[in-house]
Amino acid sequence: MKLNLLLTSVFFVLFFGLKAQNSEWQTSLEEGFRIGIEENKNILVEFGVIQDGTPLFIKDEVWSDEAIVNKLSSFIPVSVDLANKAELSIKYDISYAPTLMLFTPKGELVFRTEGFLDKFQLDEVLTYLQSGVRKVCQFKTVFTDEDVLGNLLILEEYIKGSIKAPRIIQDDFLRMGNKLLWKLDDDLSAFDPVQKQRFKILETLLEQIDYPSESNVTKLYKMGRKNLITSNHSLLLFAISYGEYENGDEVRAKEVYEELRKRLGEDKQAADYCGVLESSLGFK
Repeated sequence: MKLNLLLTSVFFVLFFGLKAQNSEWQTSLEEGFRIGIEENKNILVEFGVIQDGTPLFIKDEVWSDEAIVNKLSSFIPVSVDLANKAELSIKYDISYAPTLMLFTPKGELVFRTEGFLDKFQLDEVLTYLQSGVRKVCQFKTVFTDEDVLGNLLILEEYIKGSIKAPRIIQDDFLRMGNKLLWKLDDDLSAFDPVQKQRFKILETLLEQIDYPSESNVTKLYKMGRKNLITSNHSLLLFAISYGEYENGDEVRAKEVYEELRKRLGEDKQAADYCGVLESSLGFK
């Protein structure tokens, strides 16, 4: 028992010692946030654990890659061992190690991904984070039952994030989106008619992203014909355009996108939807 503890302690020192040579790694979340506030930088946190002598962290040779080290200068990197820190696992809804998260200096969680990454995958993720991911999606793991509209907006951000994100991390956005979707689906009685239609559009779009099919797009068209509520018109056009594209009909997808562009002057969200389609599908 003492030998195992000694070996684990030695490995811990060596492991974090190597990281410290590569960049200014912190091992305290509090210290990471303090420096992030001081330098006005986002805090990149790797949560892992040493389990039975096996490190469940992204491999050190990945972090020490020259391209990765250069990109890390944009962040305050923190590596947290979750051993004996159950409160952090609960607070940040961590059920898998390693988990990588990005926080703003204000403590907002704006990105997360789970699992081991090789240097090419990690480089793709860091490039994505440098591009301003906080404008794409804010992750939230605790939802207020009374704030129906707020939860719907978060669900929408997860969906847009999954469309814009690199393939390697799309599943993380979809997982969080599905988690919130199931929670909201438990009590649709709290929704007013506009919110209920918004939920149905988002539910169908999420399903289309997961499993593209003609039936999903048909559902969206039917929503428009049956009960088109003006406040959700741009969202519906966005969902149909992306749905058509996923089904391989790029011509029709572009036509619907052009319809969406006509709403730029009357709906401030239309510009955001157009931006997502332009950046992810190459529309202009």
